[in-house]
Amino acid sequence: MSKKDTDNTLHILTRVSSTSQEKKGMSLQNQRLKGIEVSKRLGMKYVVWNEGSRSSYTDTLSSRRVMMDLMEGCRRGEVKYIYVTNIDRLSRKDKSWYILMNYFTEYGVILYVGDGNKYDITDHLDKLMLKIVGGFSQFDNEQRTKRFQDNKIRKFCDGYYVH
Repeated sequence: MSKKDTDNTLHILTRVSSTSQEKKGMSLQNQRLKGIEVSKRLGMKYVVWNEGSRSSYTDTLSSRRVMMDLMEGCRRGEVKYIYVTNIDRLSRKDKSWYILMNYFTEYGVILYVGDGNKYDITDHLDKLMLKIVGGFSQFDNEQRTKRFQDNKIRKFCDGYYVH
């Protein structure tokens, strides 16, 4: 990828958390289309990085091959702009989240989220905002997991088969 292409390419990362979402849902397609829409609005070319169904909570970064390739592109200077529909598409784990933020900071990556909200991680205010948004995202996921577990226990206690 030439320097000019690097400076004008939005790298769209798509991911869902389960195989059933990948096979039956529309989320991957919606994430892709939203990223393309943002790239057009920004006047950028785009490349889609589709992780398919990868749990960013249970999977480690090293087991997420597409994410590792994207990070390698950052290291080589081929990836400067990354888009995700929601910040939790990057990671829902504290450790992975901070590894990614440090990596993106080191290589000057700029994130675009949602409708195209820009986060320059080298800017202290943007970095703070990402930490806050990421923290809320992780908290929300932990709350959802707890409710799911509580509901499974309740169903089991009510005599239902729970798998």
